[in-house]
Amino acid sequence: MIRYYITAKKIKLFSAAVLFSMFALVSGCTNTRQQVNDKPPSVPAARTATPTPELLISKPSPTPVGDEIFITLTVLAETDKKLSLQKTPSYPTAESIIYAQPFTGTYPVTQEYGNHIPGMPVDDIHTGIDYACPEGTRILSSADGTVMAANCTKGGFGCCVIIQHPDSRATLYAHLESFNVRNNQRVSRGDVIGFSGSTGYSSGPHLHFEARTIWDDKTSHFDPKYLFEAQ
Repeated sequence: MIRYYITAKKIKLFSAAVLFSMFALVSGCTNTRQQVNDKPPSVPAARTATPTPELLISKPSPTPVGDEIFITLTVLAETDKKLSLQKTPSYPTAESIIYAQPFTGTYPVTQEYGNHIPGMPVDDIHTGIDYACPEGTRILSSADGTVMAANCTKGGFGCCVIIQHPDSRATLYAHLESFNVRNNQRVSRGDVIGFSGSTGYSSGPHLHFEARTIWDDKTSHFDPKYLFEAQ
């Protein structure tokens, strides 16, 4: 039988070894915990948004309400002016307007301008020139212009066409058998606008040719011969 003899020196050495081991174990845990705690947490870097082109445009300072309304109305007025200029037909100047007879060939005049109309009041004068055009004669536009009226009535002028010209004067073609133009149509000098007849208040086939300073004013008529004499 083997006996172990434990002396006081051996007990001291054993106790010292145990204490050293425990100290080493505690120190290792502490160092490990410090290393873990010393490392900062992983935080994703903040993203910087790239400004869009719209954000780069500097915004104007706020405008007082009164000025803003004034500016808006001014812009609208300028826009309307531009649009009206675009819609205005491009006519030649008044000096370049040439009036021609409203037909080809020659036809006798049966009624001059200003003459008294038989069967009418004494102060009722003839407002145009009557040409003895046979029925179906081609009636031509006397000058460039825009058709302001093209219609037929049972009395009066019957089938009638009125054309306004660039110099603001107008010509009227009455008692037509028929016409082949419409309102707001642009026509040129010499275009066929209809055919002579005897519609409305008429005693026989002829063309009533009238000149006016205002196309829709019956009292603004003048002698059509001045259209040709002024050239």
